[in-house]
Amino acid sequence: MSERQTNYRILFSALFIAAVSIPAVYGERGAPPSITAGMSRAELSTVYPKETVRCGRQQGAVETFTVLDGNRLLTFYLNEGRLDRWAWDDRKEVAREYLAEFASRAFTSDPKIHAALIDVLARLPKKDFIKLTDRDFPVVFTEYYTTGSARWANSAGIETLEQDAPTFRKGLWIVKLNVELAASPKKGMFEAIVAHELAHRILKDVTGKTIKDLERAANRLVIRWGFGKEFKSARLNWRKLGNQSA
Repeated sequence: MSERQTNYRILFSALFIAAVSIPAVYGERGAPPSITAGMSRAELSTVYPKETVRCGRQQGAVETFTVLDGNRLLTFYLNEGRLDRWAWDDRKEVAREYLAEFASRAFTSDPKIHAALIDVLARLPKKDFIKLTDRDFPVVFTEYYTTGSARWANSAGIETLEQDAPTFRKGLWIVKLNVELAASPKKGMFEAIVAHELAHRILKDVTGKTIKDLERAANRLVIRWGFGKEFKSARLNWRKLGNQSA
């Protein structure tokens, strides 16, 4: 092997090692260069101030919180107040954090309902997931009454006006769900209905449409999100539950 070939091989090996090492600093598995394991919560706050935190939760000595870094979600896991690890786009953990703050205890304390809500949120396209978990205009999940028309699910938005108290900056979207609906033996039905109500939030700025048009648009979005099988189950069994409205 000539000296030139040897130099090329050394250069190629060095470039390959550097390319492989990049994600360990900042990439799919890494965090920004300013983040290192063992950092305290206070030290992390100098990199990601409190106002950049989207959501978080605490369970004993374990704390997690999520920030939006560029267009990606970055979740930090702390143990005894020190950074243990981090993950990019861990939607299930972000969903747990979000529901801990914005879902009724009737939902978070029921393992089946809680798991179903996490599953729906985690399966959404990233841009819609990020939009729906934005605390400036959060989706709030609460239990619904059990009688009357549309007694299984409903949703509506409340927009904040300039003179309102500074609670949520832009308003909030309330998704009301009948707890009994989750007990349905029809697999996927509850998930399809949750996805349908979330679709209304994504489509909330659509104007000039009738109620039926909006319902159909929400259904089409649910299918585009990948809930076609669940939607079919819900549609086949909807009238059996005595529902009068989507």
